[in-house]
Amino acid sequence: MAIKRKISLGFVVIGTILLVSSAISIYEFIRMRNTVSNLINDNIAAINTSRLLLEVTDEYNFNLLEGLGDEGGSISLKPTDDTRFIDYLSKVRDNFTTGQEREYADSVMYAYSTYIIIMNDAPSVWHGDYSGRRNWYFHKLHPVYMKLRGYLQSLTLTSQQALADNSK
Repeated sequence: MAIKRKISLGFVVIGTILLVSSAISIYEFIRMRNTVSNLINDNIAAINTSRLLLEVTDEYNFNLLEGLGDEGGSISLKPTDDTRFIDYLSKVRDNFTTGQEREYADSVMYAYSTYIIIMNDAPSVWHGDYSGRRNWYFHKLHPVYMKLRGYLQSLTLTSQQALADNSK
């Protein structure tokens, strides 16, 4: 009877160990799945926000281009009153999953600040003649706009690469 009891007790111990290890495995799998899902969601949010930032920047630029040939010399664009760019970038800043994304976000912020500083000259430039407006746009604002756009595109590509890496 003692051997039968020892064998039964051994099966109970083995069953208990298997049950506990299965519970730990399931817990770790769920935790890992949630972590990866959160990373992927953060990557998607970063990509979407990068595109929104690009849309806002393009909107500013198209409004300027639209008024470039306006003979009245008026401009209704006030980018300092529009907080969408800063709001979008601030909201997604914590979602970046790589250091490279954070670096590009800093570059985007710096380029946007430069863009806004130059854009603040627009109302005074717009009161001048067409040639002065055109000169200001193509020699001062457009290079900064293109740099900002490049940083935004790089941020988008980096976020897409992070998404691809995290999906794997």
